[in-house]
Amino acid sequence: SQMWWFDSFPAEVEYATQIKKLYDVLTKVFYPEYTNVEYGIQQTFYNKGCGIEDHEDGVTENSLFAALTYLNNRYDSSWGGRLRVGTKSDIKLIEPKFGVISMLDFTLKNPTHGVETVTNNNGRYAILSFVNKK
Repeated sequence: SQMWWFDSFPAEVEYATQIKKLYDVLTKVFYPEYTNVEYGIQQTFYNKGCGIEDHEDGVTENSLFAALTYLNNRYDSSWGGRLRVGTKSDIKLIEPKFGVISMLDFTLKNPTHGVETVTNNNGRYAILSFVNKK
């Protein structure tokens, strides 16, 4: 089944400021031509039994990228929760380990992706941001 928890948080929260600084760096490195961007930042949590079926995000002409910053301090691949990117013939799996940042580039295509079902009680924690041109 498809289920996950998320919540937005106020921009004045200190770690929101730090996440925006990190995403500013990512934008400058990978999209230097875009200097005026906006962020939608969310906290996400997948508990046991949660996952997301493969899908595309329905990007717009202003979409640049989505970034996931993983927060799990312990992780084992048998726990599920890995990000799946690609189609059945060419799937990449990204483990949600602390400090890993996954980016989905929306400037050239709308990548198919999903999240494996979480199989244990440790869950999968991440910060999710959609970065768009203003």
